[in-house]
Amino acid sequence: AGLYQSREDNSAFAFNYSKAAAASDATGQSIDQCHLGPNTKLSSNAASRSSAFGTKVHSGKVYKSPLFLWMVALIVTPIFVTTIVISAVVLRQISNELPSLILPVKEEYLALRESYRFTKTEILAIRVSGVAERAARDTHLLTRFSSWLYFGGMGMSGSFTELLQGGAEECKTAPSDSECQWAKDMHCDCAWNDFYVRGTDTCRAYPSGSRRLQKLYFEGQSQDTSWPDGSRYSTSFPEVATSPNTTAWWHNISALPRS
Repeated sequence: AGLYQSREDNSAFAFNYSKAAAASDATGQSIDQCHLGPNTKLSSNAASRSSAFGTKVHSGKVYKSPLFLWMVALIVTPIFVTTIVISAVVLRQISNELPSLILPVKEEYLALRESYRFTKTEILAIRVSGVAERAARDTHLLTRFSSWLYFGGMGMSGSFTELLQGGAEECKTAPSDSECQWAKDMHCDCAWNDFYVRGTDTCRAYPSGSRRLQKLYFEGQSQDTSWPDGSRYSTSFPEVATSPNTTAWWHNISALPRS
């Protein structure tokens, strides 16, 4: 209360609401109600102490500020110098030790390379030996069989090496296969489990085996063979071969063109 009372008694205190507005500026605002400066007045001793211990306002670039310079000097520079020193020491150690390691590494590499070549050569030699052994064995067997056949020491059976004429021309007019003599003479072993004769009386049992009875047979149409070798590249159907009964087949294999 004494502070405010002294301000009211002091006629020099401009910011005083208790006084009547004496004058106004161009905007109509009372001069007594305008902020004309601080409310407190410092003595000369207090002003000197404030200026002596106050903070100095820095104006300028960042890298010129004292805080930045201290951070660089105390943090960045030691880290940078330490990294350079460590790198230099490591590089020096490597440069001193590397020449002594080159010769052992070179010798080890040459030893591994020589071992690889030896192993590869050995594997290839084993493979070639197996192939040559198989070829020599087959050549020996073929030579022995050929000599036996040539000098009569072994006879040749008339099985799959014999070519028979098919029965299409003979059986094309037969009502069924059972009435065609060529079909009845064909061997059919029940052990073959043929799908077309399964469950019928057509197949027979051969206790001694039926492999020797199997023979090849030939069939070929004799119509539309305009080429000299008997090839058929086109057909004149339906003028010919309109049914199984009207289709003509070669009835003798020796009658084929160029036979």
